[in-house]
Amino acid sequence: MINRNSWCNKLPHDVYLRLCECRNIKSDIEIMVDARWAWMKEQEKYKGYTKEDALVYVLEQLDANSQWQLADLTVEEYNELKSE
Repeated sequence: MINRNSWCNKLPHDVYLRLCECRNIKSDIEIMVDARWAWMKEQEKYKGYTKEDALVYVLEQLDANSQWQLADLTVEEYNELKSE
């Protein structure tokens, strides 16, 4: 289970539950990236990081949760998600 005292505090409850239960849907990716990126911008240790770093983190999290099929994004989808 993910520490609720982290970037997950920025997730809507339904998305958080799906993440905990490893049953996210593709539309959750954008929400998760935005939440991770907002949290990273608040953390001193992430100064100099980009939104793409947040995207990579989310995709790795989905892969670790055996949801690799969600991480199968087109180049256009990937580029859209990493842009601010």
